[in-house]
Amino acid sequence: MMGVLSKLSDWADGMYQKKVVKMEKLGKCPDCNGMGIPIMSYEHYYGSDYHCPGCNGSGLFEDWMK
Repeated sequence: MMGVLSKLSDWADGMYQKKVVKMEKLGKCPDCNGMGIPIMSYEHYYGSDYHCPGCNGSGLFEDWMK
């Protein structure tokens, strides 16, 4: 069972790393896809001032790297 969980964790980490590389090429924050607000909050976004913690709301990859 632990082997399956380890493989699943490795797969998820690999997918995230691929996303980071893709977003770097596009210049966008990988946490919010360049939108400035967290992806999970986007569906329920009603105008509150809630910024992506990764890029501080800018949506830029450079800010995410800091």
